[in-house]
Amino acid sequence: MIDGTGGGSGAASDPTVTVLDGPSPGVRLLRPTKALDDTAGQALQRVAVDVLASTPPFVLVDLSAVDTVTADGVAALVAVAETAGEADIGLAVVAGDRMRAALAENDVHDLFDLYKTMDEALEAM
Repeated sequence: MIDGTGGGSGAASDPTVTVLDGPSPGVRLLRPTKALDDTAGQALQRVAVDVLASTPPFVLVDLSAVDTVTADGVAALVAVAETAGEADIGLAVVAGDRMRAALAENDVHDLFDLYKTMDEALEAM
């Protein structure tokens, strides 16, 4: 696990984004916390670049702990999705109603495979 404490499996860590091994071999889970704003969005992008460089078959971004989102945070999430797409790596996003609304407001909700729960996302893999 990489959680900003310096330990982990090689991806750059950041205190605002936790990186975990997923439930299936090679799957990685990115879990931002609290706000997805400019600072957290930049952290998500940095961590995602390292995770995607290891070419996992699938990445889950769990936004269920995010309670605030800004346009900069949405832009960072879009950049992560584009990077994953360019690398042909599957990406799913777990998002509650507030995050879904923010993605819809920014007219980017169609760019993501959105799931309400982690279980739904894992079943769809």
